[in-house]
Amino acid sequence: MTKLKKLFNGAWLTDVDDTLIGSGVHPDDNWIKQVTEFVRALKAANVAWVPVSGVSIIKMGPRLLYRLPDDVLSHVYYYGGEGSSRSYYEEDSGQWENDISFQQDFSDAQALVVIGKDRFLRYLHEAAEVNKLDINSFKKRVQQAERQLLEHGNAEPAIIDQMQKKMQELGFDPEQSETYFRGGAVSWMMFGDKSADYYQGPEETAARNEIAAYARQLLTAATYYRDLGDSEADNTGVGMPYPHAARGIKIVLEGNNKGRAVKDMIAHHGVDPQNILFTGNELYEGGNDNTVRDVIGLNIVSVGKKVDPGVINAGDDIIANQNIMQLIQSRLEHGVKWVDIMPRLQMWADRYRLSQFLSSNDRVCSSNAADKLEVPEKVLSSLLSKYKDNFKATRNALSKLTKIEYDLVVRMAVLEDYHYDQARKLVHDLLTSDNASDNQSHLSFQLRKILLPELKAMVKKLLVDQFDMKSSTIKPYIRNAANTEELEQQVKAVMQSVASEEIGADDEYKWIRSIIKEWSERVNTLTSEYFSCFEQWQESQLEEVRLISEDNDIVELGETASPQQMHYYLRCLLPRIDDVPHLKDLDKPTIILIAGTSGVGKSMVTRSVSKALGIPTSFSTDVASRSVVRNSIRFLLGKDVAREIYPELYGSSFSGKSLNWFYTHARLTMVGVIGHIDRLIKENISGVIEGVALIPGTLPEHYFEKANIVWVVVCVKDKKIHFERLGTRDETGVERGGSEKYRQQFDVIRQNHDRLVEMAKRTNSLVVDNSGSAERVIRLVQDRVADPFADRGLPVKDKYRKKAKKKLKERRS
Repeated sequence: MTKLKKLFNGAWLTDVDDTLIGSGVHPDDNWIKQVTEFVRALKAANVAWVPVSGVSIIKMGPRLLYRLPDDVLSHVYYYGGEGSSRSYYEEDSGQWENDISFQQDFSDAQALVVIGKDRFLRYLHEAAEVNKLDINSFKKRVQQAERQLLEHGNAEPAIIDQMQKKMQELGFDPEQSETYFRGGAVSWMMFGDKSADYYQGPEETAARNEIAAYARQLLTAATYYRDLGDSEADNTGVGMPYPHAARGIKIVLEGNNKGRAVKDMIAHHGVDPQNILFTGNELYEGGNDNTVRDVIGLNIVSVGKKVDPGVINAGDDIIANQNIMQLIQSRLEHGVKWVDIMPRLQMWADRYRLSQFLSSNDRVCSSNAADKLEVPEKVLSSLLSKYKDNFKATRNALSKLTKIEYDLVVRMAVLEDYHYDQARKLVHDLLTSDNASDNQSHLSFQLRKILLPELKAMVKKLLVDQFDMKSSTIKPYIRNAANTEELEQQVKAVMQSVASEEIGADDEYKWIRSIIKEWSERVNTLTSEYFSCFEQWQESQLEEVRLISEDNDIVELGETASPQQMHYYLRCLLPRIDDVPHLKDLDKPTIILIAGTSGVGKSMVTRSVSKALGIPTSFSTDVASRSVVRNSIRFLLGKDVAREIYPELYGSSFSGKSLNWFYTHARLTMVGVIGHIDRLIKENISGVIEGVALIPGTLPEHYFEKANIVWVVVCVKDKKIHFERLGTRDETGVERGGSEKYRQQFDVIRQNHDRLVEMAKRTNSLVVDNSGSAERVIRLVQDRVADPFADRGLPVKDKYRKKAKKKLKERRS
């Protein structure tokens, strides 16, 4: 059996940059020794270690692969160039070899179009040196490719050259960028091969996204790419499959991806998918590791900051990956089989994230008594691992129940008869009453009574639109109908009043009667669904309590923690280490925070949502918060001193050029915002607050437990549209300074705009693009307010917020 056909019991495939090691990092000798011992443990269990990366072996070899000792290399394979190449160590020759039969590259003509002649020639020179080939043969290939391009009428600069030009237009130095061509894939890095953190700034993120969109547009327009491909290859298209990659913009030949590496390990090395482990840091839709999810049955572990459901979440850094490596190495060295390790990955990942959370947070629950529980971390991890599915089942049942509740709230809130908090209280009182929980027919009757204004409005509209009646004629008849039976009679009476004969058997009257009947049946069905969900939730919750009460770990704790305390503590803990939705509560007010910079239309969204949902309490942070804080500080310190110490209160969010100014302005304004939120919570009143200062992540976490917080960031992705809208600022009067003031500061406004969007993404807040239809934006916000989920408000890292907090503390002292 050849080296290439060697069979393995399992395989560990791993992304390299920002998973195994930092991007561009050349690890020291001690790190190489540690990895060597790890690979030895895998080899002893006949498990292959398979790094998978975007770079070629020419680059990865000196950095990692060539530094591993020969005795472990029989179990090491490398897939480079986004899965376009496969390399292995040939023991007879004592060298790493590229498997030519696996190689899947751009055609020469495609390479010229994507990277240009000079870069392609450099690549060919490197290949010639490595493989000891004649460079003259490559020159002939380039000449032939140029002739092929001329035949297709292509005279445009290479796509990479156009991307660099776009980079310069956006205010960045194109000389910083680096292009890596690997035959079947291209990675273009705006700032070179650096850590993803270097790319996280709002300006950098916005520029990279714009360049990526531009390059995708070029590829889409160039329909001749497939015609330029290798006529003997199956995959000849060229695309950009990773629109949300954290660092590079990648252009690849169709089919070249990390999923191809996984499929090859299965096909050529006989590895069962259930015995394959893949670790990566971009396992989300559009991330460049996500193609491995096309293979069914893998064990997939994420160590990135963002992860989609269905993947084991082991943490968000390289240390998390090292933790998994150490655990597996230890178990293998103690004789545990690889096949028995795979089912434990989820438990280990949960335990690691639990440990990280507990070591960095003093508080888990709103109940101080529960937080004082002295429970060993090992016990907590065991309980969460054993009962996580039960907790999730209970939460899912409660989610269905809450959805029905808030569907009712919104149905009522949009009617003239109720405002939002009235609707919330009515639904709460109705569904928590003893009669409602015991008597389905009673609940159905009460719901029909409460929702009757909805039916009246529906019937009234039908009579006006379909029968050309006047609203003033209809209103006296249906106004006092107390139930559906009386409504039917009143509809008959009003129709009779405009008819010349008896209409009891009339088809039009029968049609309206059928609509009333269908509406009543839908309410009955809703009631039945509510009772079904309620019973499911109760049963699931009782099962939770029973399991924990009878658990040996709880019994052994004795009086340290009662089952009830432990149950509550675990319910609080689970959402902090796993993807469990945070649900709204009818007992608590809903507070909608609508953020956005000047010109995005947040005021319009606020007014529309407030009116549509019947939330009369709404205000702007500028008027009701910043001015209050400014006047308070001026009263305490005097006008001159106040302006000297806190200049941000006397200027706009964009008066300073830096994000530090913006954040300080926001933090000072948030003092007033929090005061208003405290008042709303105390009086149990819902509200809508809008302003540029509402940067996601700046509201303390405990407010998300006291109220149903819905955070929305309104943006305008199209910069041109945003700039044009600032021209309407003339209409807002002298106080705002007119359009010229805003247009002169557009770059700063846009910087703040992009930061708001960035922080919304980090905190999982809703982002709505107001470039097009305003009606669509309003509907998206209303849908978010109407659904059963609220924002969670878990802490996220933000260096600008941290710096602003530190500076303000220094000023106070």
